[in-house]
Amino acid sequence: TDFRSPDCNDNLRVDPAVGEPLYVDFHAFVIRDELRLITTFAHDALPLAGGDRKRLYQSIPGVIGGVRDTEARVAAILGLFRKANLKLDNRLVFDIGCNTGVMMAEMLADGALWVHGWDHDAVAQAARRVLAALGASRFTVHGETLSEDSDLVGALPDHQRLDGDGVLLYLDVEMDVGYPPSVGRLPWRFMVFEGAPGTQVGAAWRRLQQTDWFGDGGVLAHTMFADNDDGEPRPLILARRRTR
Repeated sequence: TDFRSPDCNDNLRVDPAVGEPLYVDFHAFVIRDELRLITTFAHDALPLAGGDRKRLYQSIPGVIGGVRDTEARVAAILGLFRKANLKLDNRLVFDIGCNTGVMMAEMLADGALWVHGWDHDAVAQAARRVLAALGASRFTVHGETLSEDSDLVGALPDHQRLDGDGVLLYLDVEMDVGYPPSVGRLPWRFMVFEGAPGTQVGAAWRRLQQTDWFGDGGVLAHTMFADNDDGEPRPLILARRRTR
């Protein structure tokens, strides 16, 4: 009854001047088996999120394996940040092709202020459930099929559009998404680019330079790493753009 309309059993407070809600009474809940809950949500996402029908694409550390080893992937990314003397602390992060949101959860755990993720609507719904089950709260997952006409900036709150110091995660989505102009208009300064297996760092960077995203930006750190079953390395680049 405490959550039923119209007034949540008198727990919902409304500002009479503007008619907007101000406060909803908080309740504490206990999940008896968190591991089972997360695993259930993860299995529900199997047909949606690019795995092999038996495993997720992204592993959930401590819960369930996947085609990609999330812990190794995150370690490689944070290694680049250390090389460049950068931190995620209090930065906005934008995850294009966020899948079930596991990388978003890892970025929040490492200090990100807020994470926005984009993926197909059905995958985005699964990501919201997985992130909530993992205990994440500072995230927004947008269900959208990206195209040249997508307006990603329009999905952000006004105060976040002007931040300008965020981090873009562009992880193995080049072949699926390309380089929509709206991604370049998001308020990021640093980009983590992950290429396809077999691609070299130099070739990946030359393709990125052909976009309109970087201006006179450059590479801060890079590496080749492997976190999937076949062990084939792929490029990982941390880049900075200096003009927008």
